[in-house]
Amino acid sequence: MANSATPRPGASRPVVVVTRPGPKTRDLMAGLEALGAEVIPYPVMEIQPPEDPAPLDRACAHLANYDVVLLTSANGVQALAERVASWPEPGPRVAVVGAQTAQAVRRRGWPVDYLPEEANAEGLLATLTARHPVAGLRFLFPRAEEGREVLVDGLRTVGAAVDLVTAYRAVAVPHSPAETRATLGKRHIALITFTSGACADHFLARMAEAGLAAAARAWPAAVIGPVTRDACTAHGMRVVAMAEHPSSGAFLDAIRAYLTR
Repeated sequence: MANSATPRPGASRPVVVVTRPGPKTRDLMAGLEALGAEVIPYPVMEIQPPEDPAPLDRACAHLANYDVVLLTSANGVQALAERVASWPEPGPRVAVVGAQTAQAVRRRGWPVDYLPEEANAEGLLATLTARHPVAGLRFLFPRAEEGREVLVDGLRTVGAAVDLVTAYRAVAVPHSPAETRATLGKRHIALITFTSGACADHFLARMAEAGLAAAARAWPAAVIGPVTRDACTAHGMRVVAMAEHPSSGAFLDAIRAYLTR
């Protein structure tokens, strides 16, 4: 069945800019192209290992000593999987932030013990503290070098011990001002896609270097969730589409709904 977002013959294709880093970019770009969009890849971040991997290595070597492992991204799962050949038995329970992270965990044959209905740090914290007392429990939290402190602060407040270790870094991708102007400066941009607040930060930094900051803030933005939305609106961007939940499918659904309008 033809997709309703596909342009009519002779109509111009909407230009959509993808700023997402990592392998999921391919899935997002393929989905956008299936909607009839002209996709411009403009990655503003890339995932790299921690500068000092020793704390993560030590934590993974003593994984069985933890009560719960917190996993809030597929990148965190990948970093753990590179160091853990098989899940210890008996081993720690696994708490994930949402369905996509749960899928990444289950693909490796690991357990998923906590999956919140609300797919964000606040939802996971509520799930963890509602089901069992967590005071005195030891948590391992392998995550990005920079991140929100909702889980860490919330668990420590109720008496849990949290070992926060850097599992990966999201590093800015350089783009020369000339390259940016040539790629985006004279295009009619229908939509910019953001999957994190950091992506929005780095994107606008590159636009400012190219003298395109004012134009970029006027381009409509599609976001993966409310945290990213808030980061975009804080920059003065206009958010026109937001996924109902943080998954590639829901993101594409939100984009399709906007483009068909």
